[in-house]
Amino acid sequence: MAVLLHGTRQPIAPWEQAAHLLDYGFSTPAGTQVGSLIEPDPALASGKDKPANRQPDASQAAGLMSDAEALPVRVGVAVLGAVVVFGLILVARSMNSRAQH
Repeated sequence: MAVLLHGTRQPIAPWEQAAHLLDYGFSTPAGTQVGSLIEPDPALASGKDKPANRQPDASQAAGLMSDAEALPVRVGVAVLGAVVVFGLILVARSMNSRAQH
């Protein structure tokens, strides 16, 4: 598969460019390398930044809530959502009744 984004029509149409790319790709011998990834910077791979070595502080987010604590939040969100939906239905009905009269 070849994907060309924002291709130009010069010197040939994008679909022809894609066909040439596919022809080139399938004509290369098996095992041919087309490039290599860069080696990671050793300074960035130090052990001090690994999550297992970090100590939590006040600026980090809290862990997941337990089921007992999450239930009231879920019920509250459901009730609030139902009130919003009910309010939107009432507004839509009032607008619809004004349009007919």
